[in-house]
Amino acid sequence: MNNNSFWHHVWQPKPVDQPTVDPSFHQMDPLTRATESLRYTLLSLEHWLSDGGWLREWIRQVLRLALILAAPAFLVVPLVTLLLASLLKWTVLIASIAWKVVVVVVLFLVAAVITAFNWLMFKAFLSSRR
Repeated sequence: MNNNSFWHHVWQPKPVDQPTVDPSFHQMDPLTRATESLRYTLLSLEHWLSDGGWLREWIRQVLRLALILAAPAFLVVPLVTLLLASLLKWTVLIASIAWKVVVVVVLFLVAAVITAFNWLMFKAFLSSRR
């Protein structure tokens, strides 16, 4: 399939018909009449800008591309955020545990040195009394 036939398959603008005002426009209530006039104005603007349908087709293709790009982002980004947040929590937890282990080991070594010093002093005291 060559590149030209792909675009011919995807890009299919349809002509935009000249808009008409609703025949019962003068019998409508004010809100409906305002809505109808806004609809007519927008359709007239579209027809004036691109009566061949190129503008409508361009907007349709851009929205399709936006949907194709946005769907994975909305599905993947929250999952990645969850994984990174969990990784951060586990890292903080492991660092906290590691720090506490280091403190316990240091306190144990200090207690061992103090105990050895006291034992040596007690031994020296006993030997000096004899």
